[in-house]
Amino acid sequence: MKQQEQQAFRPDLSVRFGRTKELRWNDFKVTDYLNFVEILNNLTDKRFLDPKIDAEEIVLIPYGPKGGLKKGKIIKAENSKYFECAEVIWKAKNLQESVNNHTSAGIGIYRIGFEKRLPSFYIGQYQDSAGLLTE
Repeated sequence: MKQQEQQAFRPDLSVRFGRTKELRWNDFKVTDYLNFVEILNNLTDKRFLDPKIDAEEIVLIPYGPKGGLKKGKIIKAENSKYFECAEVIWKAKNLQESVNNHTSAGIGIYRIGFEKRLPSFYIGQYQDSAGLLTE
């Protein structure tokens, strides 16, 4: 793969991250990042927060009330270098809840490809939309 292709496709990035059954979109009501981090610190298993996403920008794609994907949004890492998993989940929460008011069955972020020359991820539930991940 050429360097230009590597930069566009980013095969080094995780296929999935931020998966937990302990949180559900539209079910943790917080209005600021510090309160959100408090909720995360009180979870039983925090290992899902370990990954860092080595990209300055990514595209997050929410799903609508009927399950179809909505328009993606570019998000930028606060430190301009990489994303902490918690930061992506916080930004995904705000985006997802703006287009779909249904409570999800867990949360997860899944690689879908690239959009606008950036790595793209869809916002999902604990199980991926393909039904491949059950645990």
